[in-house]
Amino acid sequence: MYNAFNFMSVSIIQMLSGLRVILTALFSRTFLKAPLYAHHVLGMLVIFLGMVIVGYSAYVDTSGESQAVGFVFLGLSYLLSPVQMVVEEALLSKYSANPLEIIGYEGVSGFIFVSVLLMIFQRIPCTRVGKSGASEIYPQVAYCPYGRMEDSYVGFFQLKNSPIIRDLVVLMIVALCVLNFSSVGVTKHLKSRVRSTMSVTQTVITWIINISLKLEQFNALQFAGFALSVVGVMIYNEIYVPSVGGLDRCTKENIAKRSKGDCSARL
Repeated sequence: MYNAFNFMSVSIIQMLSGLRVILTALFSRTFLKAPLYAHHVLGMLVIFLGMVIVGYSAYVDTSGESQAVGFVFLGLSYLLSPVQMVVEEALLSKYSANPLEIIGYEGVSGFIFVSVLLMIFQRIPCTRVGKSGASEIYPQVAYCPYGRMEDSYVGFFQLKNSPIIRDLVVLMIVALCVLNFSSVGVTKHLKSRVRSTMSVTQTVITWIINISLKLEQFNALQFAGFALSVVGVMIYNEIYVPSVGGLDRCTKENIAKRSKGDCSARL
């Protein structure tokens, strides 16, 4: 996902995070047999429509080639993230595990995995010899200041010599620890599908901060996609479900009101 930041706007990445809602719901239905009713499907369709609008605005505003690379990285990230959430829900529902313990295991395994990848990327060049004989960066690569995909030596050098970078890294570590702990707690008590919709809150905050700090200009098309995504999440989480066509028949509130307490409209 962090590679996608080199190719795409932050707000676009956050808005497209609605894809995790759809994938998490589908994986939960397939592997955990979680109920999926008509209003859930409607919510996912509205979220998908919002993502299409936002994705289109990304191609209109910037280079299509670099955006395509960004979408590849983002797609991989948003494919693995729902898998992680569903696996966590399965483990937490079967075992009485402490969220901090799970975060610890994930941190250790992630550290090992990323360390191996860094050693590989350290040896992959991102430059080529151009027609003029001079070294040039591949056009598909947005960030390659030192001729390699990753340069850990430069990273440690920057941490040592730049207090601002060092403070930001420490702040990011603390923020990610709090985020991961809270996310696992939500998965344990409210299930993975609710956790996946938390990204909309991140979307709102990211969009407001970027516009306020003038890091990017207001885009009506992005806003329209963002608004649709919010409406879809509200329908999916039963904050607002229209009663047209009996869409609200299988909400938790209406199921609890019926004497049998079930719903035959499960998909």
